[in-house]
Amino acid sequence: MLPILEIYRMKDEDKTKNQLIDELVKTRQRITELEALKARRKQVEQALLESEEKFRGLAELMAPVF
Repeated sequence: MLPILEIYRMKDEDKTKNQLIDELVKTRQRITELEALKARRKQVEQALLESEEKFRGLAELMAPVF
């Protein structure tokens, strides 16, 4: 049985130069999209942490009232 990379390499050998370039362009676009998603996820995580801290602070201030 051939390793999976060998199978993909064989498929690439059958592709035209333009097909390979198109595939590379699409791969680079996907990488850019994934990097943007990663950056957005970090922003959302930070906002969530800040919100949790504010909520925790309010809960601690209100605890003596109850």
